[in-house]
Formats: sequence, C-alpha cells, structure tokens
Amino acid sequence: MLLNLPVSNFPAPTLPWCEIARVCRRICVLRERGRSEEAEQLRASSLEQLLSDRRSEGEPDATIDDHLAAILVTEQERVANAAVLAELLLPILSEHLRSSAPLAKIAAVAAPPARPPAAPRVPSTGIADFIDEMIAQERADGSDPASHRRAS
Repeated sequence: MLLNLPVSNFPAPTLPWCEIARVCRRICVLRERGRSEEAEQLRASSLEQLLSDRRSEGEPDATIDDHLAAILVTEQERVANAAVLAELLLPILSEHLRSSAPLAKIAAVAAPPARPPAAPRVPSTGIADFIDEMIAQERADGSDPASHRRAS
C-alpha cells in the first residue's frame, strides 16, 4: 500500500526545536515589518534562553548553531513569501470590499447559517421487524414467497 504523505517545502522542526522555530518566526516577522529593535530584544531574551536550555541538555554548540541557522533560513523564507502574498492580495481584497454590497450584506454572509429544523424522530426498528413488514406486504399483494421458491 502506498501512502501519499504531504510534502512540505518547510519541514517541521523536531519537538525540542519547535519553540525555537516559533520565536525565530516572530523575530523574522518583526524584522519584515521594520521593527528591528523589538526583534533584537526578542532574540536577546527568549531565543537566547531557549538556546541556553538546549546547551544545558548537552547538545554540542556546533549542532545548535547549525540547527539554528537552518531554522532561521526557513523562517525568513516563510515570512518573505507571506509578505509578498499579502502585498499581492491587499489591493485585490480592498477592491473587492469597496465594490461589494453594503456592510449589511457582508455581515449576513459572515453570519452562521440558521439551523434547519430537526427531522422528526422515527423509532428505529430492527432487521427482524423490517423482514416481517416485507413478508406482510408480499402476502397483502397476494403473493406467497414460499410459492415462488417451489415454482423455481
């Protein structure tokens, strides 16, 4: 059996590195938005603490540095792609919102649909009851299932 596993351009980091990747992503977003001072504060506080925790668990510095560099490249690419996509979509979405119906229509579209009335509950019958009903209907039609078997 072949499995069709999803392929990602951005492989997920292993569990101990997930939090580091999340902080790196936040740093990249801050830098992309021109908030370099906040990015530096986050790097100096949260990221350094997480890296210090990794070092205290005995991982070699070279391994940590290599892993961190790979995560930073991945997160920078993710953030750059998201920024380009946002730049492309912003004018399209703005135009769509300007040209669409009044806000009441937008609110109506955004509102959850009303629930349809519940179907009346029919008591469930067992298979035996179903078979009995079929036999009763055949007898009412004047045909006897036993006679069909004998004629064959």
